[in-house]
Amino acid sequence: MIRLTLFFLCLSFLLSSELRAQEFTRIFLDSAIQQTANNLIIRQDQSIWLGGTKVPVGENIPVAWLYHLKKDGTLHRRISIPVTGAQTWCGMTELVNGQIAMVIGQKNQSDTTENWLAIADTQSIIRFEKIPDLDEAILEDVMRTSSGKLIVSGFRAGPGPQGNNFFIAKVNPTNAETEWIFEESYAYTERVSKVIEARDGSFIFCGDIFTNGNNPIVMKLDSSGSVIWDKIIDNQWNDGSQTLAEDSSGRIWVVGESSTSAGTFFDNEITILSADGQIEWQQWTGTPGHDAAFLIYKAKGPGFWVGGYSNAGSGGTGPVGPYLMRLGPDGNSLGEKFWSLDGPSPMYDLAIDGDSVFHFCGVSNTQAYLMRRENPDLQPVFTVSTQPDRPGFSNFSWRYNPASGRFFNTSNESAELVICDITGRILIQSSGEKEINASSLPEGIFLGIETNNKGIKHTRIFRK
Repeated sequence: MIRLTLFFLCLSFLLSSELRAQEFTRIFLDSAIQQTANNLIIRQDQSIWLGGTKVPVGENIPVAWLYHLKKDGTLHRRISIPVTGAQTWCGMTELVNGQIAMVIGQKNQSDTTENWLAIADTQSIIRFEKIPDLDEAILEDVMRTSSGKLIVSGFRAGPGPQGNNFFIAKVNPTNAETEWIFEESYAYTERVSKVIEARDGSFIFCGDIFTNGNNPIVMKLDSSGSVIWDKIIDNQWNDGSQTLAEDSSGRIWVVGESSTSAGTFFDNEITILSADGQIEWQQWTGTPGHDAAFLIYKAKGPGFWVGGYSNAGSGGTGPVGPYLMRLGPDGNSLGEKFWSLDGPSPMYDLAIDGDSVFHFCGVSNTQAYLMRRENPDLQPVFTVSTQPDRPGFSNFSWRYNPASGRFFNTSNESAELVICDITGRILIQSSGEKEINASSLPEGIFLGIETNNKGIKHTRIFRK
């Protein structure tokens, strides 16, 4: 009996040691002076794709890199990129056949940024083809649709004073052909940070727009890339949206960062929109230091997982490191976990398996890192911001009637409206009235900036 007990004790010890050994932190600086891990994918066999951008030793231009790793995070194979010159990593996604589709930005001899599609297996790149009609687009994300097509997104410089335009393209991975492009400019600076496919087959993206400051924007497109609705999330200071997710009821959860004042410190910003784009709930959480939410994923159980970077793990004064937060179905935090690495270590991607296994990647100082953690102990550290300068959310009071070409103030409270073109030039301005005639405006896109009786500004896009 004693021998049997000892056997099971030894077996239990070995199993617990095996589980502990599965947690790891890997650092990569491969013949480079700087290396960043931008994306990771966990394959069905638990091996890992890891990719990003690095600056090789003796060079001053970035190049893309891709590794296939064993499940313990050690190197299986470096995947060679079949081009030279300046490159940028745009993103990658796994295809239905298990191969990887990645997009790389490549400078040609005339200094034009071209975008190339690479299809790879665990041994090498199989195809490398230029994607037409995407020149000069700076792409930041790649996702696969339910039909197996690719959605690539970011921004592209527009002519004249338009600055950067929202940019999304649908690409067929079998031939690298572009099926449609959404490119739109509402203000001086716009950027798409993340696109998701909604349950109804439409596409919803979040990004940033500069109106009376940097503000998040969410827009819904139909399956052909035409606009269904858009929503600017106005705030007093500079804010940015990083990613979004859809819940089972069709509500849209948007996360990002929001400056806590006119200074350099940031809080997490969480916004829940209704299925038709109206703000239902907002909250800012964090610590006195730097806190920024970068990723959100639906949990297997109730609520969501949010990942980002924070210096709460170093008391709010040290360098930032990766963090993980669990949100309940109401949007409130159920607890967080923080990790401190050697130097500033923002997290750029996160993969989750069954609400228990978490992989993170990013850059620590000048080195790419990959972490695996299991069942982290979550503790309530973040607090909800109670700053008096935080604006509450409300619906835009003015409504545009396309049939009459008039704007109407539908609120019982006074609110002044300024209509601007995309260069910021004021075209029409109210002065106390409840109705404005805009029939003389030409066809196009305009910004409406509303200031209510509390001095809070809200912005909305109008099309005529």
